[in-house]
Amino acid sequence: MTQSPPNSSEDGITVLEHLAQRLDTQQAEMDRRFAVEHADMDRRFDTIKAVYDGYLRNMQTELDRRFAESRVAAETALTAQKSAVDAALVAAEKAVLKAEELASQRAEQQNEWRQTVDDITALKMPRAETETLVKVTSDRHGQAIEALTVQVADLTARMNQAVGSKGNSAQMSAWMFAALGALVGIAGIVIALTR
Repeated sequence: MTQSPPNSSEDGITVLEHLAQRLDTQQAEMDRRFAVEHADMDRRFDTIKAVYDGYLRNMQTELDRRFAESRVAAETALTAQKSAVDAALVAAEKAVLKAEELASQRAEQQNEWRQTVDDITALKMPRAETETLVKVTSDRHGQAIEALTVQVADLTARMNQAVGSKGNSAQMSAWMFAALGALVGIAGIVIALTR
């Protein structure tokens, strides 16, 4: 609404007053427009702020959820790792105890074996003594066999004599049993000496 400036002083308004009035009118219009724009901007800002606040709330909620999930996952992993470490420690302790037990048993068996070897070594005859004993035993056996051969020949001669003279058959049986007994006795002695 523009007004034309007055052409005379009939209205009592001077040009300056008219300009001042016009300026006041324009200022009021600008203030009104500014208030409308400001209200519109405030409304837009409030809308944008509400959107971003909702977005931030959703992001914070999502972050909190993810953080809680990661904390639960980390606690679960730590618990599982602690359980695994505890199980490994228990297994290692059992293995060490078993190894110590086996080492103790092995040491005990080695000590028994050493004692057995020491006993065998203490009781073992030296080679020279063994060869001498074998030679003496062989000589004795040879002598015993010769003596048996002589006795068998003597018994054979007596039996032949007894059969030839048609002697008593009871006496002959006794001589045969005596010869057989002597042979068995000598064989027993020979076997005992060879062992």
